[in-house]
Amino acid sequence: MPANASEEELLKQARFVFKGTVQKLKAANVAGVDKKDKGRTIIVRVDEVVQAPESLGDYTGQDVTVILGEGQQLKAGQKAVFYTNATIFEDNIGVEAVGVREIEGPALALGAAFRDPAINLASQQMKERLETADVVVTGEVTSIRLPEDEQPPARTRGARSLTEDAEAPPRRPISEHEPHWREAVVAVANVEKGAHNKKEVVIRFPESNDVRWYKAPKFRPGQQGVFILHKTQPTRSARTRGIAGTLTDSEAETTDAYTALHPADFQPLQQHPEVQTLIRGIATPAKGNAGSDNS
Repeated sequence: MPANASEEELLKQARFVFKGTVQKLKAANVAGVDKKDKGRTIIVRVDEVVQAPESLGDYTGQDVTVILGEGQQLKAGQKAVFYTNATIFEDNIGVEAVGVREIEGPALALGAAFRDPAINLASQQMKERLETADVVVTGEVTSIRLPEDEQPPARTRGARSLTEDAEAPPRRPISEHEPHWREAVVAVANVEKGAHNKKEVVIRFPESNDVRWYKAPKFRPGQQGVFILHKTQPTRSARTRGIAGTLTDSEAETTDAYTALHPADFQPLQQHPEVQTLIRGIATPAKGNAGSDNS
Protein backbone atom coordinates (compact mmCIF):
# COMPACT_ATOMS: atom_id res chain seq x y z
CA MET A 1 0.00 0.00 0.00
CA PRO A 2 1.51 3.37 -1.00
CA ALA A 3 2.55 5.62 1.87
CA ASN A 4 0.16 8.33 0.62
CA ALA A 5 -2.86 6.02 0.45
CA SER A 6 -6.11 7.71 1.44
CA GLU A 7 -8.07 6.75 4.52
CA GLU A 8 -10.79 5.28 2.29
CA GLU A 9 -8.25 3.02 0.56
CA LEU A 10 -6.83 1.93 3.91
CA LEU A 11 -10.27 1.14 5.34
CA LYS A 12 -10.97 -1.09 2.35
CA GLN A 13 -7.79 -3.07 2.97
CA ALA A 14 -7.96 -3.34 6.77
CA ARG A 15 -10.47 -5.20 8.95
CA PHE A 16 -8.95 -4.27 12.33
CA VAL A 17 -8.43 -0.52 12.72
CA PHE A 18 -7.47 1.03 16.03
CA LYS A 19 -5.80 3.99 17.71
CA GLY A 20 -2.77 2.88 19.68
CA THR A 21 0.38 3.89 21.53
CA VAL A 22 3.72 2.27 20.71
CA GLN A 23 5.11 0.47 23.77
CA LYS A 24 8.25 -1.29 22.49
CA LEU A 25 10.24 -1.36 19.26
CA LYS A 26 11.58 -4.57 17.66
CA ALA A 27 9.54 -6.61 20.14
CA ALA A 28 6.64 -9.07 20.05
CA ASN A 29 4.30 -10.75 22.54
CA VAL A 30 3.40 -13.63 20.18
CA ALA A 31 5.58 -16.54 19.13
CA GLY A 32 4.30 -17.06 15.61
CA VAL A 33 6.10 -14.18 13.91
CA ASP A 34 7.89 -15.20 10.71
CA LYS A 35 11.67 -14.82 10.87
CA LYS A 36 11.67 -12.35 8.00
CA ASP A 37 9.28 -10.08 9.92
CA LYS A 38 11.00 -10.04 13.33
CA GLY A 39 12.91 -6.82 12.67
CA ARG A 40 9.66 -5.02 11.85
CA THR A 41 7.56 -5.91 14.91
CA ILE A 42 6.46 -3.48 17.61
CA ILE A 43 4.20 -3.85 20.62
CA VAL A 44 1.29 -1.41 20.63
CA ARG A 45 -1.31 -0.74 23.32
CA VAL A 46 -4.80 -0.49 21.80
CA ASP A 47 -6.30 2.80 22.98
CA GLU A 48 -9.51 2.74 20.92
CA VAL A 49 -10.92 0.25 18.43
CA VAL A 50 -12.40 1.96 15.38
CA GLN A 51 -13.30 -0.88 13.03
CA ALA A 52 -13.17 -4.59 13.75
CA PRO A 53 -14.94 -7.94 13.46
CA GLU A 54 -16.90 -8.83 16.59
CA SER A 55 -14.15 -11.17 17.78
CA LEU A 56 -11.67 -8.27 18.01
CA GLY A 57 -13.94 -5.51 19.23
CA ASP A 58 -12.93 -5.77 22.93
CA TYR A 59 -9.16 -5.31 22.61
CA THR A 60 -9.11 -1.80 24.08
CA GLY A 61 -6.35 -1.56 26.70
CA GLN A 62 -4.53 -4.67 25.50
CA ASP A 63 -1.11 -4.99 23.88
CA VAL A 64 -0.86 -6.41 20.37
CA THR A 65 2.10 -7.18 18.14
CA VAL A 66 2.11 -5.08 14.98
CA ILE A 67 4.16 -6.15 11.97
CA LEU A 68 5.02 -2.92 10.19
CA GLY A 69 5.15 -2.66 6.42
CA GLU A 70 8.14 -1.54 4.41
CA GLY A 71 9.01 2.08 5.15
CA GLN A 72 6.74 2.35 8.19
CA GLN A 73 8.66 3.74 11.17
CA LEU A 74 7.45 4.75 14.62
CA LYS A 75 9.00 5.68 17.95
CA ALA A 76 8.27 4.39 21.45
CA GLY A 77 5.46 6.43 22.99
CA GLN A 78 4.15 7.57 19.61
CA LYS A 79 0.42 7.52 18.98
CA ALA A 80 -1.03 6.49 15.65
CA VAL A 81 -3.98 4.93 13.88
CA PHE A 82 -3.14 1.40 12.76
CA TYR A 83 -4.93 -0.11 9.75
CA THR A 84 -4.29 -3.82 10.12
CA ASN A 85 -5.38 -7.40 9.53
CA ALA A 86 -4.98 -10.06 12.22
CA THR A 87 -2.70 -12.92 11.18
CA ILE A 88 -1.55 -14.53 14.46
CA PHE A 89 -3.95 -15.75 17.16
CA GLU A 90 -2.38 -16.91 20.42
CA ASP A 91 -2.88 -15.66 23.99
CA ASN A 92 -2.21 -12.31 22.32
CA ILE A 93 -2.65 -11.43 18.66
CA GLY A 94 -0.32 -10.34 15.90
CA VAL A 95 -1.49 -8.04 13.14
CA GLU A 96 0.01 -6.87 9.86
CA ALA A 97 -0.21 -3.13 9.18
CA VAL A 98 -1.40 -2.14 5.71
CA GLY A 99 -1.11 1.48 6.78
CA VAL A 100 -0.24 3.72 9.73
CA ARG A 101 -1.32 7.34 10.21
CA GLU A 102 0.43 9.33 12.89
CA ILE A 103 -1.75 11.24 15.34
CA GLU A 104 -0.66 14.84 15.48
CA GLY A 105 -1.96 16.78 18.44
CA PRO A 106 -4.71 15.50 20.73
CA ALA A 107 -6.70 13.58 18.12
CA LEU A 108 -6.93 12.48 14.52
CA ALA A 109 -10.34 12.74 12.89
CA LEU A 110 -11.37 9.60 11.05
CA GLY A 111 -14.01 9.44 8.36
CA ALA A 112 -15.57 6.41 10.03
CA ALA A 113 -18.23 7.35 12.56
CA PHE A 114 -17.30 6.32 16.09
CA ARG A 115 -19.95 3.69 16.54
CA ASP A 116 -19.53 0.08 17.53
CA PRO A 117 -16.39 -1.20 15.71
CA ALA A 118 -18.29 -4.15 14.23
CA ILE A 119 -20.93 -1.76 12.85
CA ASN A 120 -18.20 0.37 11.30
CA LEU A 121 -16.75 -2.70 9.58
CA ALA A 122 -20.17 -3.80 8.34
CA SER A 123 -20.81 -0.30 6.99
CA GLN A 124 -17.47 -0.29 5.19
CA GLN A 125 -18.20 -3.67 3.61
CA MET A 126 -21.66 -2.50 2.55
CA LYS A 127 -20.13 0.57 0.91
CA GLU A 128 -17.68 -1.61 -1.04
CA ARG A 129 -20.53 -3.83 -2.27
CA LEU A 130 -22.60 -0.80 -3.28
CA GLU A 131 -19.67 0.58 -5.28
CA THR A 132 -19.43 -2.56 -7.42
CA ALA A 133 -23.16 -3.34 -7.61
CA ASP A 134 -24.85 -3.31 -11.01
CA VAL A 135 -28.32 -2.80 -9.52
CA VAL A 136 -29.59 -1.97 -6.03
CA VAL A 137 -33.32 -2.29 -5.30
CA THR A 138 -35.70 -2.30 -2.39
CA GLY A 139 -38.44 -4.89 -2.51
CA GLU A 140 -39.99 -8.09 -1.19
CA VAL A 141 -39.30 -11.73 -2.01
CA THR A 142 -42.51 -13.17 -3.46
CA SER A 143 -41.36 -16.70 -4.27
CA ILE A 144 -38.44 -19.12 -4.39
CA ARG A 145 -37.97 -21.48 -7.31
CA LEU A 146 -35.51 -23.89 -8.86
CA PRO A 147 -33.58 -22.45 -11.81
CA GLU A 148 -34.55 -24.03 -15.11
CA ASP A 149 -31.14 -25.64 -15.46
CA GLU A 150 -31.48 -27.23 -12.00
CA GLN A 151 -34.89 -28.83 -12.61
CA PRO A 152 -35.11 -32.55 -13.43
CA PRO A 153 -36.03 -33.20 -17.10
CA ALA A 154 -39.72 -33.78 -17.77
CA ARG A 155 -40.64 -37.26 -18.98
CA THR A 156 -43.35 -38.10 -21.46
CA ARG A 157 -45.54 -41.06 -20.57
CA GLY A 158 -44.32 -44.21 -22.30
CA ALA A 159 -41.17 -42.56 -23.59
CA ARG A 160 -37.71 -43.79 -22.79
CA SER A 161 -35.48 -41.48 -20.82
CA LEU A 162 -33.16 -41.36 -23.81
CA THR A 163 -34.06 -42.11 -27.42
CA GLU A 164 -31.68 -43.54 -29.93
CA ASP A 165 -31.54 -40.28 -31.84
CA ALA A 166 -31.31 -38.01 -28.80
CA GLU A 167 -28.25 -37.15 -26.83
CA ALA A 168 -28.12 -36.88 -23.06
CA PRO A 169 -27.67 -33.30 -21.87
CA PRO A 170 -24.20 -32.62 -20.52
CA ARG A 171 -23.93 -33.21 -16.78
CA ARG A 172 -21.80 -31.14 -14.48
CA PRO A 173 -19.42 -32.97 -12.19
CA ILE A 174 -20.78 -33.21 -8.66
CA SER A 175 -18.74 -31.08 -6.29
CA GLU A 176 -18.48 -31.30 -2.52
CA HIS A 177 -19.11 -27.55 -2.62
CA GLU A 178 -22.29 -27.85 -4.72
CA PRO A 179 -24.21 -24.57 -4.19
CA HIS A 180 -27.74 -25.96 -4.80
CA TRP A 181 -28.85 -22.87 -6.68
CA ARG A 182 -32.26 -21.33 -6.07
CA GLU A 183 -33.89 -18.25 -7.54
CA ALA A 184 -35.64 -15.60 -5.47
CA VAL A 185 -38.27 -13.57 -7.32
CA VAL A 186 -38.35 -10.08 -5.84
CA ALA A 187 -41.14 -7.54 -6.36
CA VAL A 188 -39.26 -4.27 -6.87
CA ALA A 189 -40.51 -1.27 -4.89
CA ASN A 190 -37.77 1.16 -5.91
CA VAL A 191 -34.48 1.23 -7.82
CA GLU A 192 -31.72 2.81 -5.75
CA LYS A 193 -28.85 2.35 -8.21
CA GLY A 194 -28.47 1.10 -11.78
CA ALA A 195 -30.90 0.59 -14.64
CA HIS A 196 -33.83 -1.72 -14.01
CA ASN A 197 -37.33 -0.91 -15.28
CA LYS A 198 -39.19 -4.14 -14.58
CA LYS A 199 -41.53 -4.91 -11.71
CA GLU A 200 -39.53 -7.94 -10.69
CA VAL A 201 -35.92 -9.01 -10.42
CA VAL A 202 -34.63 -12.58 -10.15
CA ILE A 203 -31.72 -13.29 -7.80
CA ARG A 204 -29.79 -16.55 -7.99
CA PHE A 205 -28.46 -17.64 -4.60
CA PRO A 206 -26.91 -20.80 -3.08
CA GLU A 207 -29.18 -22.75 -0.75
CA SER A 208 -26.20 -24.78 0.46
CA ASN A 209 -24.69 -24.19 3.88
CA ASP A 210 -21.34 -25.58 2.74
CA VAL A 211 -18.27 -23.70 4.00
CA ARG A 212 -18.00 -21.97 0.62
CA TRP A 213 -21.57 -20.68 0.67
CA TYR A 214 -22.85 -20.46 4.24
CA LYS A 215 -22.32 -16.70 4.52
CA ALA A 216 -24.33 -15.94 1.38
CA PRO A 217 -27.82 -14.58 2.10
CA LYS A 218 -30.60 -17.20 2.06
CA PHE A 219 -33.85 -15.71 0.80
CA ARG A 220 -37.39 -16.65 1.83
CA PRO A 221 -40.85 -15.48 0.71
CA GLY A 222 -41.97 -12.35 2.53
CA GLN A 223 -38.42 -11.12 3.13
CA GLN A 224 -38.22 -7.35 2.70
CA GLY A 225 -35.15 -5.21 2.41
CA VAL A 226 -32.45 -3.77 0.19
CA PHE A 227 -30.91 -6.11 -2.39
CA ILE A 228 -27.38 -5.23 -3.58
CA LEU A 229 -27.02 -7.14 -6.84
CA HIS A 230 -24.19 -8.08 -9.18
CA LYS A 231 -24.48 -9.52 -12.67
CA THR A 232 -22.77 -12.83 -13.24
CA GLN A 233 -19.41 -12.31 -14.93
CA PRO A 234 -16.93 -14.52 -16.77
CA THR A 235 -13.83 -15.09 -14.66
CA ARG A 236 -11.57 -12.95 -16.81
CA SER A 237 -14.08 -10.11 -17.03
CA ALA A 238 -14.69 -10.20 -13.29
CA ARG A 239 -10.98 -9.87 -12.64
CA THR A 240 -10.73 -7.01 -15.12
CA ARG A 241 -13.58 -5.10 -13.48
CA GLY A 242 -12.46 -5.98 -9.98
CA ILE A 243 -15.85 -7.30 -8.95
CA ALA A 244 -15.57 -9.42 -5.83
CA GLY A 245 -18.08 -12.14 -5.16
CA THR A 246 -19.58 -12.56 -8.65
CA LEU A 247 -20.02 -15.96 -10.25
CA THR A 248 -18.30 -17.33 -13.30
CA ASP A 249 -20.50 -18.26 -16.25
CA SER A 250 -19.67 -21.92 -15.75
CA GLU A 251 -20.83 -21.80 -12.13
CA ALA A 252 -24.00 -19.81 -12.65
CA GLU A 253 -24.74 -21.35 -16.06
CA THR A 254 -26.45 -18.18 -17.14
CA THR A 255 -25.52 -14.83 -18.59
CA ASP A 256 -28.66 -13.07 -17.37
CA ALA A 257 -28.72 -13.55 -13.62
CA TYR A 258 -28.15 -11.37 -10.61
CA THR A 259 -26.42 -12.67 -7.51
CA ALA A 260 -26.17 -11.52 -3.90
CA LEU A 261 -23.40 -13.65 -2.42
CA HIS A 262 -21.73 -11.44 0.17
CA PRO A 263 -23.35 -11.08 3.63
CA ALA A 264 -23.59 -7.33 2.99
CA ASP A 265 -25.59 -7.84 -0.23
CA PHE A 266 -28.89 -7.98 1.66
CA GLN A 267 -29.82 -5.26 4.14
CA PRO A 268 -33.00 -5.03 6.23
CA LEU A 269 -35.30 -2.11 5.53
CA GLN A 270 -34.08 -0.21 8.59
CA GLN A 271 -30.73 0.12 6.80
CA HIS A 272 -32.36 1.84 3.82
CA PRO A 273 -31.46 5.40 4.90
CA GLU A 274 -27.78 4.45 5.33
CA VAL A 275 -27.80 2.71 1.94
CA GLN A 276 -29.15 5.87 0.33
CA THR A 277 -26.51 7.99 2.07
CA LEU A 278 -23.70 5.70 0.92
CA ILE A 279 -24.99 5.62 -2.65
CA ARG A 280 -25.15 9.41 -2.77
CA GLY A 281 -21.50 9.41 -1.77
CA ILE A 282 -20.42 7.19 -4.68
CA ALA A 283 -22.83 7.98 -7.52
CA THR A 284 -26.16 9.56 -8.36
CA PRO A 285 -28.86 6.97 -7.61
CA ALA A 286 -31.50 6.04 -10.18
CA LYS A 287 -34.68 8.08 -9.95
CA GLY A 288 -38.24 6.87 -10.06
CA ASN A 289 -40.01 3.68 -9.10
CA ALA A 290 -40.07 0.36 -10.85
CA GLY A 291 -43.15 -0.79 -12.63
CA SER A 292 -43.21 1.37 -15.73
CA ASP A 293 -42.45 -1.71 -17.80
CA ASN A 294 -45.25 -4.24 -17.54
CA SER A 295 -43.33 -6.96 -19.30
